[in-house]
Amino acid sequence: MKCKLLILILLFVACSDNHFVQRAAGDYFPLEQGNIWYYALGADTIVVEVEPPDTLLGRECYPVSFGGYTRWFAKASDAVDEYVKIVYFFSGDEYTILEDYAMRMELPFIADNTWHDSLVDSLEISGQWITAKHYVDGEVIGYYYDDDYEADVYGCMLTTTTMLITPDTVMTETHFFQETYAPEIGLVDFDHGDGTYTLVDYTIQ
Repeated sequence: MKCKLLILILLFVACSDNHFVQRAAGDYFPLEQGNIWYYALGADTIVVEVEPPDTLLGRECYPVSFGGYTRWFAKASDAVDEYVKIVYFFSGDEYTILEDYAMRMELPFIADNTWHDSLVDSLEISGQWITAKHYVDGEVIGYYYDDDYEADVYGCMLTTTTMLITPDTVMTETHFFQETYAPEIGLVDFDHGDGTYTLVDYTIQ
């Protein structure tokens, strides 16, 4: 009995040190129609807005406009998934090679946690096999208490790689992201390769 009690105490201390209760209760990725965030980098600004929900591949998701560029996200208790579609153009026609959801964020946030997801699919077009691949690698790089948000904010680094493979070419596109999240607010700053944009205003439904 004493051994079990000691184990429970140790587990509680470990969870408390990593702020597990706060992370489990907080919503670090609020997806609701009408949520809107305003970011600035010097004189440059970006508006991010959650649009009305959609259904893709039989799953409810939310289109999110990033300065006019739309991405689709679906949220579960243990992850935020992003809709991925890779197409190939041949003889004036568009062929979908890969269409699925990839895990973008593993939840809840845990310091130093890493995750990986991959999608692969192929389609035969005019006697030739075309293959598409999509990889996601993510890591929670740390957290700190932010007085402005009166909560722990978590920093994440992500790398996405998309490949389209034909019999004579391999096209690869890689993107690097660094993002910081606060509970009940969401993304508070990000660097997608053009510098760090910082949250200046927001409306959460």
